[in-house]
Amino acid sequence: MLNLINNLNIRKKLALLLIMPFSSLFFFAGLNLYTQYLTHQEAKSSIEYLELTTQIADLIHSVQQERGITAGYLGSSRTNFIVQLDNQRRQTDIKLAQVSYLLSPLMHDQIVANKIKILMSFTNEREQLRLAVDSGNLQAVGQLSYTHYTKGLNLLLSLSDVLQTRINNDVIARSNESLHALLYLQEYAGQERALLNKVFFSNDVSLSELTSINTTITLQDEMLNSFYKTAAPKFSQRLKSDLASAEIQKFLDIRISAINK
Repeated sequence: MLNLINNLNIRKKLALLLIMPFSSLFFFAGLNLYTQYLTHQEAKSSIEYLELTTQIADLIHSVQQERGITAGYLGSSRTNFIVQLDNQRRQTDIKLAQVSYLLSPLMHDQIVANKIKILMSFTNEREQLRLAVDSGNLQAVGQLSYTHYTKGLNLLLSLSDVLQTRINNDVIARSNESLHALLYLQEYAGQERALLNKVFFSNDVSLSELTSINTTITLQDEMLNSFYKTAAPKFSQRLKSDLASAEIQKFLDIRISAINK
């Protein structure tokens, strides 16, 4: 398998990285526990926070997809991923509007309100970045693109952190905690893929890049352990099965190929 991957050209390697099915990690976003929750009057507000967290999870995944496709678009000198990038941008805008709508009733919460204001600022910056990407100023937007999207994703994750503290029902809090671990797992996986993209485009790996890749791997392992400690057994088993799939094994082979350059 490693020989096969090493023989692929850069574009094909990038395509493999972009289609890795990490969205499957959100298989439990629609947890079928609401019936149980609704039997407890005191849980109603917590359910709202959990719903909002799952919407934020969808937005995070969409922004990660836009980040990855933007990297592919720039890496191909704006010849590939044109349609995919346009479609993904629209999806991100739709999901951002949904989250903004759900957040609006929480403006009385000062901490949440501050996060929302920063999120709106990020949205404005994103529009400027998109224009720069479309203008073809590749040198100016290369590193800025990665930094910008990562900053926005960290903001959404920190907002999820705040919502986690607002949940006062033990059962819901435990479910939200497992989702929370997957949000961070998803982001660390996205950071690793961005680093691997850079390695494959340069056809070389520096010591600092190798250190960064190893750091993201360690952080992913930590989030996996956190998920397994808090998730229901059936969800843990489902994730273990997903991670044992052929698609994930291909990704692990790509990781080894990059490290061995």
